[in-house]
Amino acid sequence: MSIIHEKTPDGHLIKVEELSLSREIADEFKRIAAELVDKAQGDIIIDLSQTQYIDSSGVGKILFILNKTKSAGKNFYIRAIHDQLYSFFASISLDKLMDIRR
Repeated sequence: MSIIHEKTPDGHLIKVEELSLSREIADEFKRIAAELVDKAQGDIIIDLSQTQYIDSSGVGKILFILNKTKSAGKNFYIRAIHDQLYSFFASISLDKLMDIRR
């Protein structure tokens, strides 16, 4: 699985280097992101620039991390997103729940 974590000046970047964020990969994403929210200082920044598809499991994991991050008093951002995935997020109003920048 290709989930990369990098420390940045703004917080922690989690880069999903997969075409699809579905069950197995979504579980790994959640594990890594939840651990960072619990143990690390700084914001959580997500890069979905290579991800073209997300299933309900992936959406659920992103929403879980969004809520966990906010509960911890940290910020959650999506800073890079594939155009096709952004259109999907907008169609289900996720762009209104979280800070998404292409």
